[in-house]
Amino acid sequence: MWLGTWVWMLVLVEITDVNDNAPSVRFTSLSATVPEDAPAGTAVALLSVSDGDSRENGEVQLQLPADIPFQILPSFRNHYSLVTSGPLDREQVSEYKVVITATDSGSPPLSSQISLLINISDLNDNPPRFSQPAYQAEVPENNALESAPVYLVTLRFQNDIGDISPNQLNV
Repeated sequence: MWLGTWVWMLVLVEITDVNDNAPSVRFTSLSATVPEDAPAGTAVALLSVSDGDSRENGEVQLQLPADIPFQILPSFRNHYSLVTSGPLDREQVSEYKVVITATDSGSPPLSSQISLLINISDLNDNPPRFSQPAYQAEVPENNALESAPVYLVTLRFQNDIGDISPNQLNV
């Protein structure tokens, strides 16, 4: 026969999260081409960020290189917009490789990267230029008005590309 005493005790076990999940970034929408006259704030891509860890281990910050005319703005919860932040000039830079780094606040912090190649489309924003400062031609004295042009000069828009570039001037 057993005459022991029973004791009931509530034990609370708290499980501490270990920072074992790197953040994940994915594009939910993107435009790989942006016109060079796009105003600041033009959306280029929409991003979604997640991290399977909890508390500070799951808090994620996004970073871009400092020398590009783009920035990341929060939209809601873990969604962000990649937007233009300054003027674009296709004649100076025709494309940007944008590397987005996601870093969590864990110890040690974990990070991941995603990249996007953004092409800047050209506009007809440069005037035509002659290839030399002066031209000289000879015209016979009795030349008929209907005859072919005496001189054909091809003008090009400086640094513009595509169908908007070639021009001709008949003299």
